[in-house]
Amino acid sequence: CRMTIHSDGAESLNVIFGKFRLPENASVFLYTPDYQVVRGAFTSLNHTSAGQLATLPLPGSSVIIELNMPVDSQEPEIEISRISHDFTGVFKADDAYKRSGSCNVDINCPPGAEWQVEKNAVVKFIRGGTWLCSGSLINNTANDGRPLLLTANHCIGIPTHAEQSVFFFRYERPGCGSGTATPDQTLSASKLLATYPSLDFSLVELSSSPPEDYQPYYAGWNRRVVAYYDTVVAIHHPRGDAKKISKSYHRVVTGDFGGGYESNTHWRVSQWDLGTTEPGSSGCPLFNTDHQIIGDLTGGDASCDYNFNDYFQKFSVSWDRYPDSSNQLKYWLDPLNSGAQIINGYDPFMEGKPLANFEIRPNPAEAGKILFFHDRSTGAPTTWEWVFEGGIPERSVNRDPGAVVFPDAGIHQVTLIVSNEIGSDSLRQSLLIVEQTDYSVSETRIVPLRMIEISDQSSGNPQLVTFTASGAFPAIWTGPETFRLSYSKPGDYTITHQVEYPGNTISLTHYNQIRVVNEAISFQSTHIRNTADHEHTVTHDFGNQGYFPGSNTFGISQFAEEFINESDSRQIISGITFPIQNLNIFSDDYYLTCCIWDANWELIASDSVNISTCSDSSFLTVRFKYPVMLDTLVYAGYQIKSWDQGTFASRASVDRGLNGKNTAYIFSGNKWLSASDQFGIKTSLDLSLEVTPIGQNFKDQIQITSGNTLGQFIIDLGNLVFSQADITVYDMMLRQMTTTVSYQANQIFLSFSPPASGMYVVRIQLDQLVFYRSVLGLRD
Repeated sequence: CRMTIHSDGAESLNVIFGKFRLPENASVFLYTPDYQVVRGAFTSLNHTSAGQLATLPLPGSSVIIELNMPVDSQEPEIEISRISHDFTGVFKADDAYKRSGSCNVDINCPPGAEWQVEKNAVVKFIRGGTWLCSGSLINNTANDGRPLLLTANHCIGIPTHAEQSVFFFRYERPGCGSGTATPDQTLSASKLLATYPSLDFSLVELSSSPPEDYQPYYAGWNRRVVAYYDTVVAIHHPRGDAKKISKSYHRVVTGDFGGGYESNTHWRVSQWDLGTTEPGSSGCPLFNTDHQIIGDLTGGDASCDYNFNDYFQKFSVSWDRYPDSSNQLKYWLDPLNSGAQIINGYDPFMEGKPLANFEIRPNPAEAGKILFFHDRSTGAPTTWEWVFEGGIPERSVNRDPGAVVFPDAGIHQVTLIVSNEIGSDSLRQSLLIVEQTDYSVSETRIVPLRMIEISDQSSGNPQLVTFTASGAFPAIWTGPETFRLSYSKPGDYTITHQVEYPGNTISLTHYNQIRVVNEAISFQSTHIRNTADHEHTVTHDFGNQGYFPGSNTFGISQFAEEFINESDSRQIISGITFPIQNLNIFSDDYYLTCCIWDANWELIASDSVNISTCSDSSFLTVRFKYPVMLDTLVYAGYQIKSWDQGTFASRASVDRGLNGKNTAYIFSGNKWLSASDQFGIKTSLDLSLEVTPIGQNFKDQIQITSGNTLGQFIIDLGNLVFSQADITVYDMMLRQMTTTVSYQANQIFLSFSPPASGMYVVRIQLDQLVFYRSVLGLRD
């Protein structure tokens, strides 16, 4: 049987079947009255889970629907739910590829030469016969070719939208501005898996996997949270036209699209340098220079006449901002729960070929500190080749190349090429190396009026360095040079270090870093830690589950670091120091309890400190009211509050790998476990012990040795802390000698010319205490 549908003045007509169930061997055709365009046959093979069928538009104002049924077959279920009338001709197949602006660039022109793989991920689709959008096939961590497609929420926002969409593959001109794009590779219908109305993304699953002749490619993605990208690429179908490519070489930063979408969840492309976007481009992927999806198009002002201000929903925000699987990408794109931040694309018809992938820990990283690169490739590669641009070493052929250092700040490229007997694949990732900002303090436990030195240790060439030391003299110092300061009153004092680079200012506050004790003379304290200067320390972020170390939903209530005392001297633990990160608290009395445990995990000291007034990304030193002895083995750490009272995090070293050492522990389920057992990593908490010697005599700290020339001596005052030193030399008749004295920290350089060879007395006055030593003076 046949049915003719006519609509006066239509440029094309589109038919959607709200019900479509055919018995075996039955078929449906749609065609124009002159038989020039035929759609079908549609059979039981075209059944979808929703029971609907969306078809492609046919040109003209009339369409004929033909149903062919075998004899004695079951009754079909066919219902036409929608007929769309095209007023403008945008859906006419014969000229659709001519409708976008003249500034658009075909994907097969020279600018698209490096994107011939990724272009096969991008499709155009028609929703409900009237709405044009773009989208992209997207890979998942299982690399299994599941037909998942990413687009925008405003393109597909409800299940019906997904069910009534028709997807066009390889709709592109074969040449650059030449040839005809053909709409004969299509799939009808999909299932909506995930979306959220205030985030402009949607993930659908196509009704079937695209066949090999469609040349499908599942694009890789990057969910890292970064501040900007300097170059981006969009591949899209403006106004339903043949596939185009657009490029921007202007810095892409966080933007606010408005329109009911959540604030600051978009990438803002300030200007396109090649091509543009138009209606119909919506939902298209935004790629970084590593050919990974970082967003999907919402919209903006861009056109060929005004090529500015486009906004793409951030992939990193869509990933897991909301915990329900129907509102996030994570559940669907990481079915292995691998925690991958980056994956490469996947070609389902290159079976056996390796797929390159690798992990960088950490990224961003600091100049001069070690990084680790770990191979995560699939497909059984047999050879690996690494290239580290600007790194030391520059190359490696090991599967896991071990530690690599990048001395200079900037964006560096890291490439991995993997291969086997079937083929090869490469992956390039951008690595951001930032300047290392740090400073040193000569002493942190001093007496009143003791002069100490503070010096900037930052890498690169800061434009300006400023120290603020409240309560000190001087209280503020500007400049890269080392400066000296002192405190007049006992107490705990905070130091703030601010470093300005071109376009970036970094500020770090260390609370209670300096302790001024109420004594005339004392011993210096030292700091013991298990993280090396060249190691990175990071907050291990588990998304909605919390942090290690820090607030979490794992049921971990305490974190501790193991310390082994290798010193022969008796020492007390006077405090601990650790960084504060991700501070988000809901009251003015958020207390953290700092603890010391003995070798049997018995609590031997604890003190609570209110961190409500601390700034994020700072350091805190907590000194115990009652210091404890440093035994052969102790554990130091902190107890945290529950997740619902706010969040606190600290840092730990980057995973040291299978052969690395672990000294970090967590308390969960009423027992202590190593971080290796809980998280599978070898690490140390970024936590140091402040220890001070006890039971020692002041005079035993003073040592005098002869210098390189006659009459020259070096007075070493060990770890004594004092405010002022005065040196006088006498002969055996108590006549005072003329001396030359210079000071360098706790070393004093003494010179005098003995009138005769013999013994001389050196009087050493440290504040109110006086010590005497004898030296042998030789006359030349």
